[in-house]
Amino acid sequence: GRQEEGERAVRRALVIDPGHLQSRIDLGIFLMRDQRVVEGQLLLEEAVRDDPFSSRAWQALGAARRRSGDPQSAGLAFERVLELQPDNSEVMGDLIEVYIATNRESEARDLLETMRRLTKDSQPVLTRRVEDRWPEN
Repeated sequence: GRQEEGERAVRRALVIDPGHLQSRIDLGIFLMRDQRVVEGQLLLEEAVRDDPFSSRAWQALGAARRRSGDPQSAGLAFERVLELQPDNSEVMGDLIEVYIATNRESEARDLLETMRRLTKDSQPVLTRRVEDRWPEN
């Protein structure tokens, strides 16, 4: 299908230019989506070493780490994205989920408030997730 076709195209691009960062990130994402999370994560780890300012690589790495069951490391990757792109509300949501999973209440609540201000949205789904995890007394 489209997944395999996309992966083949990226692999062909990497034959032409093995160091092409965006193609390596794309391949890492394709591998992760194809349940080859460890293989994809290794490519994404290389990508962030080669370009520590690539928010796209950090975001994909965070997703890979989260999928592989390592929320602490996922959180570090998502935090790096927010250093590079402070207004990335998608990553804020991912990071709030990581904070919930790692029992970091104050960080989850603070980031949720920041996200609400940024998006001008009450974020009802994330609010419910935080409130279910840490009910107010």
